[in-house]
Amino acid sequence: MEIKSLDGVDSQVLHQAFVRAFAGYDAPTPDESALQTMLARRGFNPALSFGAFDGGELVSFTFNGTGFYCKTATVYDTGTGTIPEYRKQGLAKRIFSESKPVLVSAGMKQYLLEVLRQNVKAVELYQSLGFEMVREFDYYYAPAKDINQKQVTTDSGIEFQEISEPDIDLFSSFQDFRPSWQNSFEAVNRRLNDFTIITATYKGIITGYGILEPLSGDITQIAVKHSFRRNGIGTALLNRMLDLNRFGSVKMINVEKNCHSLSSLADSFGWKPAGSQFEMMSKL
Repeated sequence: MEIKSLDGVDSQVLHQAFVRAFAGYDAPTPDESALQTMLARRGFNPALSFGAFDGGELVSFTFNGTGFYCKTATVYDTGTGTIPEYRKQGLAKRIFSESKPVLVSAGMKQYLLEVLRQNVKAVELYQSLGFEMVREFDYYYAPAKDINQKQVTTDSGIEFQEISEPDIDLFSSFQDFRPSWQNSFEAVNRRLNDFTIITATYKGIITGYGILEPLSGDITQIAVKHSFRRNGIGTALLNRMLDLNRFGSVKMINVEKNCHSLSSLADSFGWKPAGSQFEMMSKL
């Protein structure tokens, strides 16, 4: 078994390993193009990603993204998996241990990941490697046809405008929590053309915004200015984003557990969390 960088490994090989590793999971497996889009959005760095190869076959992998998180050089685990025949051999742990010195040499200071709360074995593995829980997230998923739009019963004078890029300073002031790695402004800007960004103007003031990836149904960010809440703006924004969606399902990933504004909005549409996961961090 050889542990080495994924630099130069063909995208088809990466996709085949990903499909085999995640077959049987609840979430649909992306095709090769969708996987490449997902990895690009998350800052995939093949030179600092690693896999276990048996006779030239990629049997276990960690796809790493790199960038800055909280102003610190960070490695982000965009996907770790092992094909069924090679599980329970400690390959994920071995890949992490053998790649860590390379990550440190590249100037990375911390390692960030998310793991499903119910995946107890994975949580315990990461804890054994020095990871600590930072936050707990809920995630929402549903067929698009099952999310019924809700009538805005308050003042209807809300106007929408599509803009070319996020106003980071303004939008950040509306947020109740820091977006996760894959939903950050940095992630959006990596694949800007994939997103539709809309603002909601009420009484001449930009009072809310939404960021949607229409071809995947991903509601990446949605927030309303604090002093203008309870005016139907969040409801109108979500209605608009559902209109713009071009995928068969809709999702909100990594909604911070204690963010009552978003959970209440989703609940008003009859949209319940599909599950939860932990954000975990380790210093390198």
